[in-house]
Formats: sequence, structure tokens, C-alpha cells
Amino acid sequence: MNGASTTAPDCEYIVVGSGAGGGTVAARLAEAGHIVLVLEAGGDPRALAGSDPLDPSGNRLPHDYDVPAFHAFASENEAMRWDFFVRHYKDDAAQQQDWKYVAEWEGKKVDGVLYPRAGTLGGCTAHNAQILVYPFDSDWQQIADLTGDRSWRPAAMRQWFEKLENCRHRPPWRWLAKLGLNPTRHGWRGWLHTEKAIPMAALLDRDLFRTIAEAAREDLALSGNPVRRVRAFFESWADPNDWRTVSGNCDGPCYMPLTTRGHARMGTRERLLGTAKEYPNLTIQLNALASRVLLDERNRAVGVEYLEGERLYRAAARPSSTTGAMRVCIAGGDPGGRCIQYSAAADALGHRTGPGTDPRRYSRADRSE
Repeated sequence: MNGASTTAPDCEYIVVGSGAGGGTVAARLAEAGHIVLVLEAGGDPRALAGSDPLDPSGNRLPHDYDVPAFHAFASENEAMRWDFFVRHYKDDAAQQQDWKYVAEWEGKKVDGVLYPRAGTLGGCTAHNAQILVYPFDSDWQQIADLTGDRSWRPAAMRQWFEKLENCRHRPPWRWLAKLGLNPTRHGWRGWLHTEKAIPMAALLDRDLFRTIAEAAREDLALSGNPVRRVRAFFESWADPNDWRTVSGNCDGPCYMPLTTRGHARMGTRERLLGTAKEYPNLTIQLNALASRVLLDERNRAVGVEYLEGERLYRAAARPSSTTGAMRVCIAGGDPGGRCIQYSAAADALGHRTGPGTDPRRYSRADRSE
């Protein structure tokens, strides 16, 4: 979508947000053949420029995004973060003891604990720690028992994990899986790459190696069942996501698998861009802040009203002082859905979006123009 055009690509679905939920839904809908528009309020973290607390006056992108060890900087990079302030405690005295508590922020009273959110392509997958640890089977079974929903059972959930994952940290089993031998039950062809977090070079550090060895020895001594613990270690080679480990509810020392590709961050940003490259029926609109869901006369969602511009959300670091250009996207569950920009064409249809406008006036009939 651009300012020179009065209409955007036809769309059946409008997805607001490109994080772990929205990005995944949008990609799967596009792969299923649907025409999808993604509205993301932020920009692309690998194309933005922004500082962080380590270098307040410089540009730390794309390194803050790419480098796994910089995830803490990513969460506070000014180009990506939205500053939210939350309460962790009911008691004010306890709340104020949190080291990230602030009474005022940029001249405004906030009285809360800083809890940055990600306003960028990829959502929270652009600033999380990238650690991927699969739950024990007992955890899944407890959810299934609590909800009475059999789809939460361990065997069912593991199938979804195998479809999601593209495991790169168990190379021997990757080859054996091609022959049908896969006791690890890792996924090998999913979109989300996983790699080993600790490079072998780190183990050459004597102090680090000694610390790891002492921690493993103490854990083994406290386990109460050292034989079972040693057996689990040699089965999984300290892989916490190995099926034999999670199905046996085995704990103990392990390495941390990361959601990285080529040891750089991988999230729904990469998922969406890769899908859009392969499927032209997926359109990603950056710097598009959704402001209202539009309903028809039967209260069905038929479109989204959004503002186009950078840093329009007031929680953004150094928010824009402009209001942005108003856009209206009309869509439906059929290929005839039309995304309409707020322009001369929208004016001609009577799509006024000022204060007091009833959003239900934007009916499906309007999409024919």
C-alpha cells in the first residue's frame, strides 16, 4: 500500500500485529491460499536505527536484534520498544523496591515497573531471549485434565512441536531421521530453526568449565536417583527438548536451545518475510497503527481503521508529534474483499472517520467499489 494508490491489494483477512500469534496466523493463512494483509505498527528492526542504554546517542541496530546475547538491549532499543509500566505488587513499598520501578518517566507520572513491549516487525519475538525449552509431558497432561480438552495431551502437543521445529543441534539424529529413526521426536523440516546456545569454544574457558562441572556434580548428588539421571543424560546428551527427557519428566543439567538461524535471531519477522517472498497473496504494511475495528450492521468485523506513520503509539520511545494519515481497510471472508485507503476514493464512498462516526456504516456492500 502506498500514498500514490487509492486501493490496496484485495484481502480476505486483515491481521493486526506480527508477533508470535499474529505473524504465525498470517503466514499459515497465506500458505493456505488466502489473501492476507498484516498491519504492523512498527518498522523492520533490521532496517531501523535506534540507540539503547549502552549507547544512548548511537545506533545499535541491527546488532541488538541479531545477536542472541544482546536480547536485553533489544528490549530497550528506542526504535523497537514500547514503554509500559506495570504493578508487580499491591503494596506500594514492595513495588518501589523493584530496581526497575520509576515514579516518573520523561516528565510524566507513571508509578510503575518498566516492562518494555516490542513495537516492531516480529513483535515480542524481536526482543525475547530466544530460549526454547519444551514442557514436560506432565505439564501438558495437567492442562488437559484441567480443561477436559484431549487436544492438550502430551502426544498431541508433540506433533505440533515437530511440525514447528527445524532442529539444527542434533546432527546425527537429523540424518538418522531420514531413515525413519527419530526417538528424539525433534522436528527437522519446520520453519523455526533451533540451534545450540553454547559454542564449544566457550568450554575452553577453564573457569567456566569448572563452574559447569561443579554445578553438574552438585545436582547429581542431590537428585536422589543418580543412575536414572546419568542414563537420561547419555540418552539426550543434555538436550532438554529430547522426547525421552520430557516424557520421563527428567530434570538436570542441560544446554539451552535457541531459536536462531546461523546463530542470529529468528522469529516471526523471518517467518513473515519468507512467506511473503514465496506467496504474493501476503502483504505486510509497516508503520500502520490499528485504531478501530469496523463492524457491519450485523456486528461482524469487516475492516480495520488505522493510522499510517512512524512511532504513532504514545508508548513508543520518542513518540511522533503528528497524528499520521488515516487509512481504512475493508475485508471479508471471500476473495472479493477490498482494502481501501482513506483517500479520494474513500471520501467518494462516504467513509468519514472523524469523531462520532458509527463504524458499522462500513458494510460489505461498500467493498464492490
